[in-house]
Amino acid sequence: LVVGCGPIGCRTARIAARGFGMRVSGCDVVPLDAAALKTEFGIDELRSDLDTALGQADFVSLHVPATPATRHFVNRGLLSRMKRGAILVNTARGSVVDEAALYDALEGGLIAGAALDVFETEPYVPAAPGKDLRTLDTVLMTPHMASGTAEACSRMAGRCLDNLIAARDGNRHAMDIVNREVLEP
Repeated sequence: LVVGCGPIGCRTARIAARGFGMRVSGCDVVPLDAAALKTEFGIDELRSDLDTALGQADFVSLHVPATPATRHFVNRGLLSRMKRGAILVNTARGSVVDEAALYDALEGGLIAGAALDVFETEPYVPAAPGKDLRTLDTVLMTPHMASGTAEACSRMAGRCLDNLIAARDGNRHAMDIVNREVLEP
């Protein structure tokens, strides 16, 4: 289950569907073109009922932004609705997961495991005393580096250069990664 079918969520779905032969469901709060998502990214179905989707998914991959509304989106309640044996994957933002609740869910066997690339505090610091995710054999942790491929780094460097050139040339409307308001006189 891909939660958040924006550009990154859809690319993840394509890898899961076409690279690993997984059946992929998507869930998002905005209306999406299900036929296009199936054709382009291999998303078999769009789900609007997150609770039902959670209860059926073997993997739940998060791709939602960090906003006040998504803070601790993955909490005790959501974790309790996940399928027993499911794996939670968070490469989105650390604040979307209540890490103490995740610890409890893993320790109690509610879910089978978690793969985490982002954390509420980076570098990682346990959210509560005695609830250190690093002590659990069912957790895979990486240091916020999921996008650290040679291709991604090259694209990021290219966009930075494009933005610098646009700034130098006074073409602020071509800038897409810099806050233009700061640059306006």
